[in-house]
Amino acid sequence: ADLPEFVPRALRAQGRAAALLLLAPDRVGRVAAGKDDATFLPDLEFEVPVKDAYVNDLCLDDVNGDGTTDLVLTETRRHELVIARARREALDFALRFPVYDERLFESGRSGQEPREVVTAELTGDGLTDIAILVHDRLIVYPQEPAP
Repeated sequence: ADLPEFVPRALRAQGRAAALLLLAPDRVGRVAAGKDDATFLPDLEFEVPVKDAYVNDLCLDDVNGDGTTDLVLTETRRHELVIARARREALDFALRFPVYDERLFESGRSGQEPREVVTAELTGDGLTDIAILVHDRLIVYPQEPAP
């Protein structure tokens, strides 16, 4: 597929590889597999709503219980978690929040933080939760049940 000015860093399969989500430092795009060649769908491109964003990892799952796939991204310049709704027509921004406040470490450690995000049922309530690996910690954000 022709991806002009879009340099992917990572990808995730969606729906038994009917589509691939490509992760670039500041945006996400989708490549859908057709009967002939794969085609890039620029209308599904999603730009992270963080100035000079640097996205490190992504995960696909329903993290708010509405039955729609959500895109969970880690943004490493401001150490934020960004969530977007992945729909057939578009990727829509839903939520973003800082995972931690920046702090200088005396050890001089460097790298991309938060490093990795996964979604799974972790709390025994049947809802999909978010887990993020940050420094030497695993942070779990449990999904709240509907009121």
